[in-house]
Amino acid sequence: MKPTGWLLLGILWLGLSLSGQAATQPAVLRFERLSLEQGLSQSSAQAIAQDQQGFLWIGTEDGLNRFDGYGFAVFRHDPKVPHSLSDNYVWTLCADHTGLLWIGTREGGVCVYDPHREQFTTYKAEPGATHGLPATGINIIRESQAGTIWVGTKNGLFQFDREHNRFRLMETVPAVFIGAICEDRDGKLWLGTNQPFLFALDPQTGQTFR
Repeated sequence: MKPTGWLLLGILWLGLSLSGQAATQPAVLRFERLSLEQGLSQSSAQAIAQDQQGFLWIGTEDGLNRFDGYGFAVFRHDPKVPHSLSDNYVWTLCADHTGLLWIGTREGGVCVYDPHREQFTTYKAEPGATHGLPATGINIIRESQAGTIWVGTKNGLFQFDREHNRFRLMETVPAVFIGAICEDRDGKLWLGTNQPFLFALDPQTGQTFR
């Protein structure tokens, strides 16, 4: 079934337009509740993203859910399947401009879902490694205007190198807990941390401002 995300948005826009014509009548927004009864795998929704096809992705504490406007498809870790979701606890989501879905998990690093191959690729450092993307503490994933994937972790900021298919630590950014990433109109990244201050990063020069 094709997703109905755009259809729902069109209906909402039409409803708001009609309500605007009648100034004396306030606009009425209707919400539909999606819960376990409708097929959601778990009631704690940690993250939501919409991909290029219009599917809504919902990360929970027990699986990744894809909603097509009618029902849910649930993805979970399966030790018997090499390219399944690495961890059922999904913490953050990001749908990029190429159609890939980036998934930050609690203990399984970062997974990337390719809708064309219908499989997951996992990125995380090997146990005991001192470098590389950590398996735990993936707090936030964001894509910049330039198409760069940034990951905020408990140990600093990582950038995905598409050419070499790997993550690299931004050593100019202090190795602190990064829980928020926001890009301004000039392409500068603002990083929210657990410290009493913000960091700003210029990706072009690598220079960091406190």
